[in-house]
Amino acid sequence: MRTLRFSLLFLMGISGILIFTGCVASPTPESTPIPLPSDTVVPTATSTAEPTATQTIAPTATVTLVPTPDLTGIEVLGAGPNNGYYLVNFFKPGIDRPYLVRTDSGIPFKCDLFEAYPDRLICYGPMLGWGTKVVFDFVDLDSGQKVYSLDYSLPDRDWGFEEKQLYSCVHPDACPQRGQGMHCENEERRDSKGQICIIGTCIDLCGFCVTIDTCDNQ
Repeated sequence: MRTLRFSLLFLMGISGILIFTGCVASPTPESTPIPLPSDTVVPTATSTAEPTATQTIAPTATVTLVPTPDLTGIEVLGAGPNNGYYLVNFFKPGIDRPYLVRTDSGIPFKCDLFEAYPDRLICYGPMLGWGTKVVFDFVDLDSGQKVYSLDYSLPDRDWGFEEKQLYSCVHPDACPQRGQGMHCENEERRDSKGQICIIGTCIDLCGFCVTIDTCDNQ
C-alpha cells in the first residue's frame, strides 16, 4: 500500500514537470542579421597642380630729370621802343636757352639769344605803358611752365627821344585814348620746333591795337 502511494506521487510529480515544461515558451532563436551591402569607396581623383605663372617684373623706366633753370639774379639792362616794338634787354651770366616772356597782364614777348651778345636774352613785344610796374614771367618753351618771375618798373620816358613815345599800334591816331588800358588775349601754340609760342591780340580803349606773333610762322 505504501509502495503504491509512493508510485502514484512519483507519477504525479513527473506529470507536473512535463506540463510545466510544456507551458514554458521555447526560446526564439536569434535571427541572423542580413548583411548590408558594403559601401563602395570611390577613388578620389588626384588633382594635378597646374604650374603657377611666374610674374616677370618689367624693368623700371629711367626718368631723366631736367633741372629747372636758375634765373635768379636776372636783370633788365634796358627797355624802350625799338623799330616799332618795345625792346627789353635781359642780362643773366651763363644763360643758354631762350624763353617766352610775358607780363602779368598777358602781353607776350618773343625772346632770342645772339652770339654777338652773350649772357643776354633780348625780347621784343608791343609797347608797354611808361613808368608802370610790371611782372615779367619767364616760360619754358618745352613744358610751357612758368619758371621765374621778375618785378620791374618800366622807364617813364624814352631817353633816346627825351619824350614819351606812343604805343606802337596799327592806327596810332584812332582816338585820344590810344594806348590806354591795353591788354592782350593770347593763344598758345607750338611752332615748327615743337616749342611753346603765343599769338596775342592786343586792344586798348580805342579797340584793336596790334597783333603779336611769337611763333616762327614756318
